[in-house]
Amino acid sequence: MLGVPVPDATQWDQIEAVGDCAYKVFEHMEHEAAQGELIFHDDTAVRILALIKENSAILAAAQAQGVSLPKERTGMHTTALVVKVGEHTALLYYSSRRHAGENLQGLLDKREAGLAKPLAMSDALTSNAVADESRLIRCHCLAHGRRKFS
Repeated sequence: MLGVPVPDATQWDQIEAVGDCAYKVFEHMEHEAAQGELIFHDDTAVRILALIKENSAILAAAQAQGVSLPKERTGMHTTALVVKVGEHTALLYYSSRRHAGENLQGLLDKREAGLAKPLAMSDALTSNAVADESRLIRCHCLAHGRRKFS
């Protein structure tokens, strides 16, 4: 904009340095959300260029071994966690190979001891389950269950 050519790699480095500052804010939001009393969570598909490239390498390695499908996880998901914390609502997004249940487990691991179990609302997919379901009160979406009968 000022007429000074700046290489794209330099621009990326500067943007990344500023973006790294936001991690402290995200970590604090995670800590606060972990103390919440009501959690809604679900996954949606996402395309992550670095993982798409990695998937190509994984598929090529599997085919070289004579296997049609790789054993490694190749799916990509964005998990949305909407957490009610007192009168506030925290929204956290995670994009990776992890499912909603795994991301929720990570949040529960940051929860302070002695708090009441939070309500966790999701559909009944197994990918939404956490490793230790006794740490929360599970609520399943009735609209999803009704679809199988109507």
